Amino acid sequence: EARAKELIAQCNIEDFSTVEVVRLSNKSITEAAAAVFADVLRQCTGIRVFDISDCIAGRHEDEALRALESLCGAVGPIVDQLVEVNVSDNALGEKGVRACRPALVGKNMVRVYFCNNGMSAEAATLIGEIIGEAKPPLQLLHFFNNMSGDGGGFALAKLIDVCGSTLTDIRFSATRCMSSGCGAMLTALASVHSIVHLDMSDNNYGSGNENGTLLINAVQKHASMLQTLNLRDCGLGQVPVHALVAGLATQLAGKEAPPVLRLLD
Repeated sequence: EARAKELIAQCNIEDFSTVEVVRLSNKSITEAAAAVFADVLRQCTGIRVFDISDCIAGRHEDEALRALESLCGAVGPIVDQLVEVNVSDNALGEKGVRACRPALVGKNMVRVYFCNNGMSAEAATLIGEIIGEAKPPLQLLHFFNNMSGDGGGFALAKLIDVCGSTLTDIRFSATRCMSSGCGAMLTALASVHSIVHLDMSDNNYGSGNENGTLLINAVQKHASMLQTLNLRDCGLGQVPVHALVAGLATQLAGKEAPPVLRLLD
């Protein structure tokens, strides 16, 4: 509590309503400290970016949940003006996602990060339900280093179907997702209008041709705007890889507008 008050005082902010970006990252916030921050957050009526990544390290589950509830509850009244929410690097199970719910239901959110949360399939499903209900115009969705498996693939695919047509930056990597979940995600990409950054690395697509074909279709659809493509460690078989490389080579050699691809892994 004392340290929280000290950090706030060091900001030298006279009018908290002018604050647009809040980052409480790389802290281990106790329940008492969270209450202090929450009091200030309720004065920050102009917040657009809300970053609480890595804020409960080392806290007992009960205290961590109460801290998250306090912080996220404080921005609940202004949640529709948040454009970016980052809850990465926190151990978020289903309970943790529920605690963060008040900050995730904004109707104007365009960027959301769930990275390195160790998230289960159940937690990923809850995320899909919460954000899907709000239907924000998402442009960036990052879901990295979680343990959601196929369940996470199905949940995020459903979310993309509901409100992902505006997405331009998708990261769905290191999720322990297998062939069926990856297939669902790749199928959902058909509803996205224009992908600029696509990272589907470190998932097991399976060596069969079905997911490979879905991937090739997705890449071909967005080839004219795709700047980064990461497919490292996906277990793709030889046939899909050859077809993908051949398609990219044809596009790069085309006589139309020059390709925008800058990174291929």
